[in-house]
Amino acid sequence: MAANNLKVIYDNVIDYGTTTVSADSVAGTSYAAANLKKDAKSQTWRSNNSKTANGYVFLANGVLHQWGAVLANTTTGNATFSIAFPTACQSVVLSVIGSSNVAYQAASPNTTVATIRTTSTTTGVNVQYQAIGY
Repeated sequence: MAANNLKVIYDNVIDYGTTTVSADSVAGTSYAAANLKKDAKSQTWRSNNSKTANGYVFLANGVLHQWGAVLANTTTGNATFSIAFPTACQSVVLSVIGSSNVAYQAASPNTTVATIRTTSTTTGVNVQYQAIGY
């Protein structure tokens, strides 16, 4: 495909007024879900993100990566994601901060929350999570 034809394709999906990519999908990936933006000044692609303690970043291919921390024990500890996954949460990875001999698990993640439990029966254990989906 000629470079000029590719530019025409990009011109058709970019709303230059807001620089947000339209809801059209390219090769099955929804760029609107990733809120992919083209910086009007530098002409580079950027994705929407939140660089906070409980944050997220959309990758250019539509994958959403989220992270955060939650206090968990045997009965409580739901990690509510910063934003909902558009389709599904595929994986949740956990690590425990400052506690030894504590087992932990993530169960039944959906688009908005993952259930996190530890073997601690009394106090909450600080569990950090990373969740990946699309």
